[in-house]
Amino acid sequence: MKKILIVLFLSIVIVSGCDLKKLKGKIDDTMDNHPKGSIPIMQFDKYKDFVIDDVSSLNILKYTEGGLDEEKIDDFNKIKNIYSSISKYQILGETQRACDDNTTIYQFVLKEGKKVSFEFECEWLVIGKKRYEINRSK
Repeated sequence: MKKILIVLFLSIVIVSGCDLKKLKGKIDDTMDNHPKGSIPIMQFDKYKDFVIDDVSSLNILKYTEGGLDEEKIDDFNKIKNIYSSISKYQILGETQRACDDNTTIYQFVLKEGKKVSFEFECEWLVIGKKRYEINRSK
């Protein structure tokens, strides 16, 4: 019985290693339109045209095991500081990792009513159904 468990464990490890090579290829394919390495978040995907001066308010939604916690910010200086922090993030590549008990959404409400959201799940940026590894630069 122990031998079967050891063989099963080794098989899983070997298969996982092969999947990592495939994942790296997917990351490279996803990032083909961008410089190798990291991409500033404000130059990525739907955030390219986002301008902080167009923002009227900010909603911060935090989802944890305890439920939802919401905060609305109208102070433009606070909004600008949060934007500045987020704008330092670098996109490293797509990942298949996920979690379900630690999500923060920064929902910037623009003056014309449109919303631009940055969703962070644990240590990843979420856009649609894709997750991206990020580096939180200083």
